Amino acid sequence: MSLTKYYKLLGLPPGADQTAIRKAYRKMAMRYHPDKNPSASAQAKFIVITEAYEILTGKKKAPQARVSRARRPQHQAANPAKNRPSKNEKSHEQRVREAKERQERQARQEFEENERYFRRLTTGWRWSLMKWSAVFGIVLSIGLIAEHFLPHHFTEDKVTHYAMVKNVSSGNEHINLVQTEKSASYWISRMRYDLFGRHTNIYVRSSWIFHEPIEIISRGKTSFRPYRVHFTFYSNTVLVIFFFLLPLLTLIMKNRTILFTIVYQTSFYGVNGLMLYFLFRNDQWAHLLTLGYL
Repeated sequence: MSLTKYYKLLGLPPGADQTAIRKAYRKMAMRYHPDKNPSASAQAKFIVITEAYEILTGKKKAPQARVSRARRPQHQAANPAKNRPSKNEKSHEQRVREAKERQERQARQEFEENERYFRRLTTGWRWSLMKWSAVFGIVLSIGLIAEHFLPHHFTEDKVTHYAMVKNVSSGNEHINLVQTEKSASYWISRMRYDLFGRHTNIYVRSSWIFHEPIEIISRGKTSFRPYRVHFTFYSNTVLVIFFFLLPLLTLIMKNRTILFTIVYQTSFYGVNGLMLYFLFRNDQWAHLLTLGYL
């Protein structure tokens, strides 16, 4: 029997990975296990899928193809003693029992592996780091929420360069890039000629704690025109807070599920990296320590 047929027995395409093989075997073993389905056909199926699983996972070698033998002499074919199964051949009941033992042994091994993996995630320095990440996530989230109720900073600047980037948009608005004398860049919407032609002097309105830009305001002689700034942490507060609170959600979800593993890995590698970028970008850590006064 070729390996392709073993994959087919488990309902898998040839070349499926080990994860898919284990998942398919567990599903079929629950269906054909003798304790759940005592029929003779189910027992035979259980033996076959267990053998296929062990071969595909490398726990057992695939049997070699048998070479057809020449037709036996007539006197040998007529001897019934030669046609009886030898004592070394296993009975059906014994094969079923061995298949059950192999399945139970495999289930124990997978359970132990999952337990070791779960303990590795929820103990030691990894879990301590996750707790600290949850604390920092709460602090940063509170700061981002508070900024919507605190007064704003206004700083003077001047537009020096601009780029009409028409292929970038937010909603139905075209977004353009402007650069200022203080080496800052802002993505703004509905930019007009006055901003880079006549009224290049601007005010930058930013949040109180983290100094995140909210809008730039062109300074004319008799009028002021605001331009909303896009692609900032302030303009995406809801989404940023969701990610910052993922470590806290990880602590709450602590259990042996795939969803917990996904949230854990996202928090450990993705959210922690986002927090570091947020804190060290434009000296946000200093703004946080001084509550926005610096």
